[in-house]
Amino acid sequence: MASPKPGRKVLICGAGPSGLAAAMLFADLGWDNVVLVERRSGPSDFEQNKAFNYQIDPRGQRLLDQIGVSGMLGSYGVANDRFALTVIAPDGSAKQIVLPIVNPLRGTCYWMRRASLQQMLFDAIQARSDPRISLLYSHSFTGFVNCAD
Repeated sequence: MASPKPGRKVLICGAGPSGLAAAMLFADLGWDNVVLVERRSGPSDFEQNKAFNYQIDPRGQRLLDQIGVSGMLGSYGVANDRFALTVIAPDGSAKQIVLPIVNPLRGTCYWMRRASLQQMLFDAIQARSDPRISLLYSHSFTGFVNCAD
């Protein structure tokens, strides 16, 4: 790969999981100024309409390997290396059934809430202390203005 041109800048709108991962990827690719703009006041702001879970499978883990955060998955998510079903009868007795539906050759997957994935990526950026990455919370992007240098 050719060395990056000096002075390259990128603006990322949105500090969700994709925006945070993209910020680290751009910095790793040698971009000099990575600015991420987010309307929310911080990475832990709860968004009710985005309260869903992700399953990070080996393919997703390869991307997280590229930015050096896949080792954090166990701290922020739950490993999905087996499946157990608990049946509770009307009399209160319980029986657990372990189904062999998880393919052990596929690798461990991790379930995590979107908020946890966001927090994990935010924490990874903070741990890097990379001056090329700027996170601007409580900001909004309204457009570009063409002005002469």
